[in-house]
Amino acid sequence: MIMEHLKGYFDSKEKIITTLALMGLTAGATAFIQNQFQTNQCIINKPAFIHFKNQDVKQGILYSIENEYISIQESHQDIDAQSINSLVKFSLDQIHKIIFYGNEESLSMDLKQDSTKKYYDNFIGNYKILAGGHEGYLSIYYTKSGYPSGYVKFPKWGKGEIELLQYMEFQGQTIKFIRACSGQACREIGSPYEFKQIFVGSFNEKGELEGKYSGTHSSGQWKAVRIP
Repeated sequence: MIMEHLKGYFDSKEKIITTLALMGLTAGATAFIQNQFQTNQCIINKPAFIHFKNQDVKQGILYSIENEYISIQESHQDIDAQSINSLVKFSLDQIHKIIFYGNEESLSMDLKQDSTKKYYDNFIGNYKILAGGHEGYLSIYYTKSGYPSGYVKFPKWGKGEIELLQYMEFQGQTIKFIRACSGQACREIGSPYEFKQIFVGSFNEKGELEGKYSGTHSSGQWKAVRIP
């Protein structure tokens, strides 16, 4: 299994190349990265875990590192089997450390050995969700790299577009994720304002997910019933 650890932290944007070199990459690979940074972008295109300073963890394809941002890319699967691609940027100031893998197979092998994976299986599936009086769909699924991701879709809210969820976490019977948008992303889904809502819920005795959400512009109860 090929596994490369990015040692040190992105506490200084000027030290990115030095930090990458500490991974023990070959001289040729380091030279390639240096050449890429001369164009203000280093294409990585490897599966990775990104650990944030606020203790959140994001998994996806580490597409590139730029002077100010990293870009994460994932493939997502819709209920009607239509696939979409997303490319999300995060500021380097938010990053604590990055662990990336040589390929998706090596990441999948590592995840299969992770004892926490048993928690994920309980949540995987499609649901009807009710939140703040809006009915829609919640989908939780495994990405190609073997880590769960998800989205919500409210057909009668905004443009009824898919909204990819952020910072999805699982612990026992509890799930936590963030629904949010800013800038261009808000315009794409038809939101008249930027928002950030934190959803926390767990399974009840009926096997339904239910809990509370709070944040910008709205807060209240939410429930998700699995679609057979």
